[in-house]
Amino acid sequence: MYTGLTVTEADDVVEDQPAVTAASTSTESAIRLAPFQPRNIIFPSKVFNMKKRSFRTTWFDLYPWLEWDSKAEAAFCHTCRMAAQLRLISFAHCADDAFTNTGVSNWKHALDKFRMHDRSSAHKEAAMKWSNYISHTSISAQLLSSTAEDQKTNREALLLLFTTLRFLGRQGLSTRGHTDIRSNYHQLLQLRTNESEALRKFLTSDRKQKWLSHDVENEMLQRLSHTVLRQIADDVRRDGYYAIIVDETTDVSTVEQVSICIRHVDDDWNVSEDFVGMYATERTDAATLTKVVTDVLLRLNLSVCQLRAQCYDGASAMAGVHSGVQKRIRDVQPKAVYIHCHSHLLNLALQEASGDSVRSVRDILALVKDLGNFFRESAKRTALLESVISDVCGSETSQSGGVTRLQPLCPTRWVVRARAFNALLVNYESVIEALDNLSDESGPAGAKAEGWSYKLRSFESLLYLAAAYKVFSVVEQLATVLQSKSMTLSGARESVSRVVASLTSMRCESQFMTLWSDVSRRAESLKLPQPEMPRRRKLPNRFDDGGPAHQYTDVISYHRAETWYAFLDIITRQIEQRFTTDSFRQICNAEDLLIRAATGKTYTNELQQFLNFYDDFDAVSLEAQLVLLHSVVIKQLQNESAVERVTVADVADVLKNTAGAQQLLDQIWRLTKLLLVVPATSATAERSFSALRRVKTYLRSTIGQSRLNSVLVLHCHQDRVDDLNIVEIAQEFVCANDSRSRTFGNFC
Repeated sequence: MYTGLTVTEADDVVEDQPAVTAASTSTESAIRLAPFQPRNIIFPSKVFNMKKRSFRTTWFDLYPWLEWDSKAEAAFCHTCRMAAQLRLISFAHCADDAFTNTGVSNWKHALDKFRMHDRSSAHKEAAMKWSNYISHTSISAQLLSSTAEDQKTNREALLLLFTTLRFLGRQGLSTRGHTDIRSNYHQLLQLRTNESEALRKFLTSDRKQKWLSHDVENEMLQRLSHTVLRQIADDVRRDGYYAIIVDETTDVSTVEQVSICIRHVDDDWNVSEDFVGMYATERTDAATLTKVVTDVLLRLNLSVCQLRAQCYDGASAMAGVHSGVQKRIRDVQPKAVYIHCHSHLLNLALQEASGDSVRSVRDILALVKDLGNFFRESAKRTALLESVISDVCGSETSQSGGVTRLQPLCPTRWVVRARAFNALLVNYESVIEALDNLSDESGPAGAKAEGWSYKLRSFESLLYLAAAYKVFSVVEQLATVLQSKSMTLSGARESVSRVVASLTSMRCESQFMTLWSDVSRRAESLKLPQPEMPRRRKLPNRFDDGGPAHQYTDVISYHRAETWYAFLDIITRQIEQRFTTDSFRQICNAEDLLIRAATGKTYTNELQQFLNFYDDFDAVSLEAQLVLLHSVVIKQLQNESAVERVTVADVADVLKNTAGAQQLLDQIWRLTKLLLVVPATSATAERSFSALRRVKTYLRSTIGQSRLNSVLVLHCHQDRVDDLNIVEIAQEFVCANDSRSRTFGNFC
């Protein structure tokens, strides 16, 4: 029952509203259609914390459902009060009696109470039913209409939640923060509310915390990543043959992580190497790693019968011929040939060639490493070196992107050291000057700087550095080519042969004299002393046969033989030895069979060896199609010289451009796909380690393994993630239980 105000200014008070109908019952006689909102009167005040506070008329504008009761000297919710008197509220729980019975009179926290009440489910139900009461609309129809509208709004908001997580996962960004409200996920959603009213309503609803919880967030990321993995598994099963690539690393939390990738070739001859997961393991023995690999293949529903190759590094647990992973898998599938990663082989060859066998190369490697660490350990030294380089070379160096710092030597990847040699060569004079300045310092740093400065002021150091750079720059090109995802074993063998031939051609007097002339001119400009013959050493007794020792006539002949030729000889020998192993024998034989048939040469022995190992081919059809292959290749290439140089990739192009080749030459088609599916390196697994370092950082070191895998899959397959059908994934998420169906409805 409302109580009017006793004031003289009647115009400033809203007049009492008439009853709803003339035939209202006794209960309805107290019902008023509009809230009582007096203006321009003095409301009674109360003291809170030594301050007087009172009701403000501006609150009527903020919350139109507010009304004033002068008898209670409190504010009420007109909508809830009327609905309560009519007994319309039946579904909502936890209704606030202050807005219907006692009233709100705590003016210090009034706005907070008004805001909470406005968002409460009880108020929303009262508003809907009060609106229906005064408009005489069917409650059931209004409920259905309101539910459908809410579900539509929730579906739109859910799609935005999925697309936000897709973006963060694709970019490898953190979704969480120090607190949830400050996380990238919440902040990006808040930013997107400016573009979506549905998202704004969703984020201000009572149950938003349920849909933004960590568990739901993890499930949404998992559904996104699982969709990508299902697509990959479907592609692999459709393509037939596949190979596995496995490598291990230790993450920032010192957890051993096993990366598994799948290589497959589609019918358009596109080679794909797909990362499928990172798996934590406490042990790295062969039995445990084999179990991890077989479990992954089982989860992806990939048959071991189609496995044709396995590529690992040379660790004994992986490559062991008696009980390694490759041996255990070959016991299950004998056709899954083991391939030692060619990048690791090249790395091992360089490591062996740069050891104690050639002292000059060993010494210059140690010098470059020590100098790089010396300057990088101190910001002061780095700034000094950059300043000297700027003074010596001029401002053009920094403006043109020149090398202004020494590059560190990677402790494990020997094939990427050319840039470190080049950085020291380019800034040789500047480094000497910086070391001279630092040699005046007291302590070990000054002593080291003086010693290195003396070392760099020798002709031999400059010669060794230039020679190492020339050789390593050639080998680095091979390393770059080998890391391509589309690199095949035959292509790797051909690239290695070219590099060996290039290194062999460099082993001549003309190449060395060109190098010597360049170094001599540079040494003269730097005012370095002339080279001298090294001190003659007595041969060890085990090498001394009593005859006269070999004598070099001059310093040029000495360095030509002991530095240039010795380094080239050992590096070519190491590469040839490392890349000639029995594990490649079956694949190399299959490649020779295809190439010899394509070029019209005899292949009787190769065919017999191939059929003995790969007994799943139709021998009669394969033999007939090999005879036909030569004519098909000649027709496509139309060049005898091109036919003589044909490769496996060329045969694949011929088959692709020949109409009906997949049916006419089905055995050749399978043979070519078999050769292309064999990986040359485990570079894709190494790339997943780079992604791991970007995702699992020092600040995100406690991320769970399941969540880590979900983010890594999204981050490593950005093209697939961009093409995901978010509506289908959201529908799958909604259908998981009835509660979600009631909240979001159906997307279809």
